[in-house]
Amino acid sequence: MLIEGARKSKDGKQFETGVSVLGDADLDYEGPKELEGLMERVDEFSWTTVVGNQRSSIMRTRPRFEDWSVQFEIEVATDLVTDDMLDNALRHSSRIGICDGRAIGFGKFTYKID
Repeated sequence: MLIEGARKSKDGKQFETGVSVLGDADLDYEGPKELEGLMERVDEFSWTTVVGNQRSSIMRTRPRFEDWSVQFEIEVATDLVTDDMLDNALRHSSRIGICDGRAIGFGKFTYKID
């Protein structure tokens, strides 16, 4: 996501080399955390749409979370990536979005740097 956002400012190569995400990021949202609980509320936590698959159309279901947040830590090589470059990458990424359904507005977010 950060590399794609950085590419909008022509900084993609620096980000590929100079930015590393440390560890996994947990998705934080209100609702059940286990698969069984999510399946009980499938209408609330899923999105189904028709997609093309070669010459046929099939239904595809993906997870959906209305209000969510995620925190992650990155390591930055400051000789390659500046604070302004990082801010630009996040700004562009927030407009592009993350995961499926971006073309119809899903995956957009706001961000805060601590």
